[in-house]
Amino acid sequence: MPVRSSSTEEPDGVTVHVRRVRTKLRDDGGSCCTIDAIRGMGYRLECSPAGTRAEPSRPA
Repeated sequence: MPVRSSSTEEPDGVTVHVRRVRTKLRDDGGSCCTIDAIRGMGYRLECSPAGTRAEPSRPA
């Protein structure tokens, strides 16, 4: 018996883990990386060059 009704939903464990990693990256003053959610695909870790903060990507 399936646990979820839709196969496109992410497991709660993955969502929670990514949220915690994002929080740690944000709280780390020297971090230049962000984690972007790509709908239907997964996640992307994006890092800007050293010394600049990465801003989350916005789809065009």
